[in-house]
Amino acid sequence: MINAKCFSDDQRVEVNFDATPWFEQASEDQIKELATCEWGSNYAADDVALFMADINKKIQKMLDYCEHHPDQIGFECHVTSEDAIAWLRTERPLILDNLALMPI
Repeated sequence: MINAKCFSDDQRVEVNFDATPWFEQASEDQIKELATCEWGSNYAADDVALFMADINKKIQKMLDYCEHHPDQIGFECHVTSEDAIAWLRTERPLILDNLALMPI
C-alpha cells in the first residue's frame, strides 16, 4: 500500500487513500516527475489525485467541494515517500535505480 492524502486548500476536506493504482499504471517519467517534486505539492502530485478520483469517491467529493466552493479553491496531494520507494523497490526496481541517478 502506498499511503497518500489530498486536501482542499482551506483544509476543510482531507482524504487519505492508497495510491498504488496510480503507480501501477504510471509511466517512468510520471513517477520521476512525482519524485522530483518530493512526492507532493505540485502538478505531478495533483495528477495522482485526479486519476484516483475515478476510483475513490471521497477524492471526487473533495474535488467537487473545491470546484463548487465560492472561491473555487484548489487542493494539494502528497504521497508518502517511504511507501512509494518501498513499492518501487519490489514492483519497479529499474525506476528506483534511475531515481537514484537523478541529480538533486
